[in-house]
Amino acid sequence: TISVLETANGVTKRRSLPIPAHDSDDHSDTADMWREFAGAMLEFTRPDVFHFHHGHTTNPSVALAAIDAGIPTVVSLHDFNLVCPRNHLLDRWGSYCGIPANPNVCGACLGWDLQEIRAWRLISQSVLSRADRVIVPDPTVSELMGRAVTMPPAETMEMIEPIGHDFAPATMQAPTSRKLRRRVLIPGRIEAPHKGGLLITELVERLVGHNVEIHSIGSDDVADRNGV
Repeated sequence: TISVLETANGVTKRRSLPIPAHDSDDHSDTADMWREFAGAMLEFTRPDVFHFHHGHTTNPSVALAAIDAGIPTVVSLHDFNLVCPRNHLLDRWGSYCGIPANPNVCGACLGWDLQEIRAWRLISQSVLSRADRVIVPDPTVSELMGRAVTMPPAETMEMIEPIGHDFAPATMQAPTSRKLRRRVLIPGRIEAPHKGGLLITELVERLVGHNVEIHSIGSDDVADRNGV
């Protein structure tokens, strides 16, 4: 089941809806199943706005259910799920794929046939073209996705303005009692490749012998490295 929390006048109620059962190895009816389920959920909750981020663990067709119901629909593209269910454009070996021109490569990576990957992207393209607003964090996201699907015209998409800040040169000095020149804190699960773990690992290794102390918060699988 899936829980729906309803809060009004300071009172929260929890309701449950059954999630459709399906064969995880059979993708042939996944889109229709999730579209039907989303339609029932939307009828149950009756939202004023549907804000779609990705189809991870479901299917992009859930957004089409909102559009079909006449609910204003906003799509935020903070990953690449609409062109690849792996979300982060990492292949099964953890390497950046760059969205291959040949979709057969994608199908082999996902274990899908060509028809399935094309169906996923066709639904995604329909979502993008029919949504009331599409929000992208950076033009490069639209450019990359455009290799696999037809993106809406640039003037119809909303780009998130970068948050810039000019910092003054640091004046803080390490305590004189400390022998290390720098102490660095890295928050997050840095061992996860799709979160930049490989890059951070490389940077940490390059710091060996440079008298730097590295701390991480949120990771439980970081190997000790001599000299860091």
